[in-house]
Amino acid sequence: MKLLNSKTELCICLLIWTIANIYALYMLIKSQTEILEADKNVYLSLDDLQPGWKLFSRYKDVSDIEWSICLDFSFHFIYFYAIQNDIELVRKMSSIALCGGGLWMGLEFYFKYVISYGTTGSFAMLDNIEAPPTPRCIARIHIYSQMWRHFDVGLYRFLVKYIYKPSYVLSSEYINLPKIAYKLLASLGTFLFIFMWHGMVWHILMWSFLNYVGILMEHVAKIISESDKKCPI
Repeated sequence: MKLLNSKTELCICLLIWTIANIYALYMLIKSQTEILEADKNVYLSLDDLQPGWKLFSRYKDVSDIEWSICLDFSFHFIYFYAIQNDIELVRKMSSIALCGGGLWMGLEFYFKYVISYGTTGSFAMLDNIEAPPTPRCIARIHIYSQMWRHFDVGLYRFLVKYIYKPSYVLSSEYINLPKIAYKLLASLGTFLFIFMWHGMVWHILMWSFLNYVGILMEHVAKIISESDKKCPI
């Protein structure tokens, strides 16, 4: 099966992806504004809101406000970090708005670490120390394995060197399985370490499990894609 990969197709996919992201963020702002404007007392019940710039005449979310002017600007419009602590407010949002909230949390996480890693990396360069590169923007990552490779490069290198490769070698020595099975077992061991590293609590377990499932699905899709290329029509 021949796969089309023309420039026109890529441009169309990029346009659809961009519009979907912008629309999701717009629905997040619209939905939370409608919910909060419906009851003025809700503003007072959220601890992470405070009066913002007079230019916008809006409140702002103070979570991690110290990281950048860009975040300071955006927190005048997106209160998702404050709202997420009240599950009843979250339930009032539409599915598209919640998708925008998930996208925003990832982007805020990206902004935060670009600044913190970039600052420490600059000091490392003054001492002629080659620091890992800053995270890659999540909005342009389309393969989930690249998220782990390029978001926190230092952590990724540590995991590959001390967890993934030793697990791969150990499993291949004592168990007779296909090569892909060794990779999946090594990935499972890596995500078990990630679970213990971030904190052995329920939501971290689910996050680690879903990350592993995403990697597993990517491997399966890759195998199917390669088999389709080998099969002539």
